[in-house]
Amino acid sequence: MYRIAPEHWGRFFGCAAGQYIIEGGGQGKGKNPLASLCHLSIIPFAARGMSAMFMEKPAHRIFVEKYLNWDLVRERLDRYKNIGKAFPIDTLRGCSDKPPYYCHYLSWRLGTWQDEKLFEFLDTLLGFGAELKGWDTTRIPKGCEFDNFWGFIWELQVAALFAGHLKLHTEWKRDGPDFRVSTGSSCFFVECTTYRKSFGLEEFVREIFQFIDPQIKIEHKPWKKFSLPKGREIDIFLDNLFRPYLDPIFLRRKWKQTLGETPVIIHTTKSSNNFYVYLENPWAENHKPRLEKILSSVGCKTERYLDRACREVLRNKASANRIDEHHPNFLMVNYLLGSDWQIARALMRGHVPALPKPFDGFMLCACGIDSLPSFHDCILRCTSGHPIQSLVNNKEG
Repeated sequence: MYRIAPEHWGRFFGCAAGQYIIEGGGQGKGKNPLASLCHLSIIPFAARGMSAMFMEKPAHRIFVEKYLNWDLVRERLDRYKNIGKAFPIDTLRGCSDKPPYYCHYLSWRLGTWQDEKLFEFLDTLLGFGAELKGWDTTRIPKGCEFDNFWGFIWELQVAALFAGHLKLHTEWKRDGPDFRVSTGSSCFFVECTTYRKSFGLEEFVREIFQFIDPQIKIEHKPWKKFSLPKGREIDIFLDNLFRPYLDPIFLRRKWKQTLGETPVIIHTTKSSNNFYVYLENPWAENHKPRLEKILSSVGCKTERYLDRACREVLRNKASANRIDEHHPNFLMVNYLLGSDWQIARALMRGHVPALPKPFDGFMLCACGIDSLPSFHDCILRCTSGHPIQSLVNNKEG
């Protein structure tokens, strides 16, 4: 789930398959809670006719308030007891007026995603994680950042892997790396991280567009520099991006334009790098080969990208949570959001990046939010004698 399926690599490698998607699990019209939600009608008023109240609100806030179903949020908080205990409704409501997303990272999912199995799994993970030694509510990410969701679930998945699936004594650490895991005669320290960069903001944009019109394509070219605004600039970026869609005539005109030519770029800005919002019509009278080539191109060589993506994570984590003081350590990286990494990994299954100090081992994978990670589906590297080796050699995990 959520990995790039081979049949969707066509856009990047000259096949006829078209735009890649990330496989998923049962969201609305599509299957992917990252990128395909049920399609609701656009706001039924033209921008020029909106009241002053709506004009004062950022455009993306208007869409969030339209599509986030608070009745569904309350229903799920009641149904899933562990989620309800960890995320009171007042906490979720507290993000509704806070830029740049105007929603809590979990309230959006609870109020828009359609697949109950994802929440059943999250509820199970939360209940299991809360039973482990060292757990307290400070483990739950504070604030409203949209990408906090993936980092938190990844920690819970790793806890369930070691303590549940492998039956190892696992405890949350209050300082230092996330976990201390005992294998009987030895122990090691586990630090978790997700590869986020601009991918989290890209997914927020993609999910809202899936409501407006699921045929709108949001892409960046793989393995090239990709950056979206950060900090306070995110609110301005999102408002400028979504404001034209408050007028339903805008999108109708863009679709009419595709009758004569394709693709039609809807959005590019100086504040973003390698980010495209566009429409395609394969039956258009004229195709723009130069633009089609730009949208289907890739950046650096596969091996170089894999090394760089690994190096970025290791550099950021080298001095985090005093990992250099805890040995043997083991860094577990989830590239779920990194579609670029998933494609590169699929093309170079045998490539393993170098292991620099202060790390004693790492695992690089793309694990969906509906399952536990597995050593055998990942890039794994560790020093000689690391406790992880015995788990892998015994075909555990």
